[in-house]
Amino acid sequence: MTERKMNSSNNRLYHMGNTLRNFRKHKGMTIEQLAEALSVSTRMIYNYENGKNIISLETIVLMYERNIFERTLEELVDSFIIEIFK
Repeated sequence: MTERKMNSSNNRLYHMGNTLRNFRKHKGMTIEQLAEALSVSTRMIYNYENGKNIISLETIVLMYERNIFERTLEELVDSFIIEIFK
């Protein structure tokens, strides 16, 4: 992968993670609480928030199904995918 593509990809992952962090903090949740709500490890949430892992569509749907952030599926997809990958 070229350096330019890597920087673009890293930037997108960072923004995706930042969005998750902002949603979590707005909800008043800890990393541990969010991890439990999504049935993942705290390490996974940490990696999401720090741009080390991409948040899958499956995880976004799970956020919706479990009503973690009290947003519609459309709002979550827009926040985590459309706005970031424009």
